[in-house]
Amino acid sequence: MIDTSSITALISAFRAEVAQNSISPEKVGGILQQIVDALSKAASNGDVADFLALQERLQALTTIYTSLSQGTADRNHIYLTPTTYNVGSDEHYTNADSIRIQQATTERAGAMRAQQVIDLNTAKKNITELQTALQSWQTNYGTLNSAVSTLQEELKFLQEDTEMNGEVIIEIEDDIIFLTTALAEIQDIRTITVEVKDRFLTVQGAGPLLDKNMQPYLFRFTKKANRKRYTDSTGKRIRKKNKPRKGWHLMGDKETLKIDKNTFEISINTTVHGADREPSYSYHPMDFIKLSTDKHGHKQVAYGKRLISLWNGENNSERKVELKYGIAFGFRNRIGGMPIEMLYTNIAEFSIIYDPKSCSWSFSK
Repeated sequence: MIDTSSITALISAFRAEVAQNSISPEKVGGILQQIVDALSKAASNGDVADFLALQERLQALTTIYTSLSQGTADRNHIYLTPTTYNVGSDEHYTNADSIRIQQATTERAGAMRAQQVIDLNTAKKNITELQTALQSWQTNYGTLNSAVSTLQEELKFLQEDTEMNGEVIIEIEDDIIFLTTALAEIQDIRTITVEVKDRFLTVQGAGPLLDKNMQPYLFRFTKKANRKRYTDSTGKRIRKKNKPRKGWHLMGDKETLKIDKNTFEISINTTVHGADREPSYSYHPMDFIKLSTDKHGHKQVAYGKRLISLWNGENNSERKVELKYGIAFGFRNRIGGMPIEMLYTNIAEFSIIYDPKSCSWSFSK
């Protein structure tokens, strides 16, 4: 209903003016203008009807969502927690984890599971390893080509005196056969991966390599001295110490690792170097490392040239330690070692971890 109280007051004032016979045209005009102004400010009946209709619709609402937040999450699902307001009771309610977002599949969109993230990261890592393997193949192919050419030139020179250099010629011929075979085989380079199964370390893709009589080699990611040797103008041998090289460096030789042809489990040679007996191999991660104690009686592990302490002085307790290793296949080199440039596969990475809670070592991918 329109409020007409202000208009009624103006009319009453006008009547009072007439009764006293003191009204003038100017006074009448002013009062009428005030009535017009009051009418322009008053709401119409239509406005009131619209307002009443809106009020009726609002009263029909019982619950309003006021917020939506992320709730808990597990490996497969994500939950949402809505907060609502009840118009009738004037109360707020929170319904924890009442909305579940469906999993993503190949047919529909949804929340990505933790395993899918792991698979994506694994695929990304495998692609990186494949790129590294391809670069290694390109380098190896050029290196072997150059090595074969050099040995052929050397063989041609030594053949001029077969009596004096007979044994050397035989060795070089063997090397040429070895490198020529490597050159042919390296075009079929393979990618390997390492997995941990039932606490054992296994190599995926090792079967065809073992069938080709390939040899596994163990590497550590360490720093190594980088000394350059050369002869100066006076004929004196000079040894210059450069910045240490950080990267993959061979640990042991061709007898360090052995892989079971049936289970593809990896074991390490535990025989003392130079011992006059058959090698003994172990599958235990502790046999991949060498432990000792410092002057305070705390345990430490050798890793390349470093000694890494297991003791955390700040917490006055042992700490978690993770050591980075790698496995790759190459040809059975006559001299025992294996330069990275001559590897037949990529270097598959794994770790050996010390857990201070259980005081034990274990393999990890």
